[in-house]
Order: sequence, then C-alpha cells, then structure tokens
Amino acid sequence: MFSSGSESFDQRRLTRYTVAQVYGMKQKGIVIVFTGPGKGKTTAALGVALRALGHGLSACLVQFVKSPKNASGEREAARAFGDRFEIHVLGEGFIFKPDRAAAHRRAAHAAWELAAGKIATGNYDLVILDEIAYPFAYGYVDTGAVLDVIAARPRHVHVCLTGRDMPAEVLAKADLVTSMEEVRHPFRRGMKNIKGIDY
Repeated sequence: MFSSGSESFDQRRLTRYTVAQVYGMKQKGIVIVFTGPGKGKTTAALGVALRALGHGLSACLVQFVKSPKNASGEREAARAFGDRFEIHVLGEGFIFKPDRAAAHRRAAHAAWELAAGKIATGNYDLVILDEIAYPFAYGYVDTGAVLDVIAARPRHVHVCLTGRDMPAEVLAKADLVTSMEEVRHPFRRGMKNIKGIDY
C-alpha cells in the first residue's frame, strides 16, 4: 500500500501501470462449447453474447446450419446493437438430404471461411460458431483446421462452438464445456416450434 503524499517516481509509475492493466488490457479469451442432445445450445451462446454486449464488447455469430429463409428472433434483436453485433446466417437448413449434400458442403465451407476471417481479425471480442458440430460430423468442415485457427487467434478473442455430438478433440481444447440434457421437450407432445422461444 502506498502512503499518501510521499510516492516516489517508481511508485507512481507502478500505480499507472497497474491501472492500465486493470482498465486498459483485455482479458485472455477462452473457448466455450455448448453441446449435448438437449435444447438450449444456441440459446446459451446468445446469452453469452448478450452479456458481452452489455459490457460494451462486440460479438459475431456465424450460423452454419440455419437458413436465412427462416425467421429468427436473434437477427431482429441484433439490430438494437448496431455494428457491435453481427449475425451471418449461411446454412441450408437442418434437413441433410443426400441430394442436397453438395449445397450443404458449399454453405458450410463458405461459413467457415467467413468465421475464420472474423476470428483472425481480432475485431470481435466474441465469435460464435453456431451448430458447427453438424458440419464436423458430415465432414464438411475440417476439425483440425478450425482448432488451428482458434489456437492462433488474437489473445483477447473468446470463441464459442455449439452443436450436439461435438468432436472429442474440440472438447479437449475447450476451457468450458456444458452438455445440455433433455429432460422434457414440448416437441415430444406434438407441439411445433414456438415463436420467441425456439426461433
């Protein structure tokens, strides 16, 4: 502790450096995974984004599976944050029909090229790779290539990956892993997707 009125030059310099550390330097980014068979993986990632935005940080969400043709509450909500929250919806939808494999592969490749660039720039504090586990499972995106980009990212960037059956090698590199467990789901009782809850 420094006594008032008697700080040396070195003490004042140390005080300024400590303040710069606390207020001027960003924390080290972490890797977050939301996986498992239960609902809530994208919802959890959006919650992380909302919290980051509330602290003045920036976020970028790249959706690998969801189609821009479908309605999305998160896209509408993102408008309120201006250029601090980008959402890129680049998927071809959830139905992986054999005759649509080429289209899904092209879409996944394009989504990853965009996401890799967003991570590498360091312009975003949080980058979410939504439902990337599906392209991993189908071989549309190379797991090793994704992990290489994540490992080489700027120090402050947080990366969040979502999707069921996330590869073991991704889980091994993550700092935080949560697996969603389905206990009950209205879909099992014949209810369709609910506006504002499911999309």
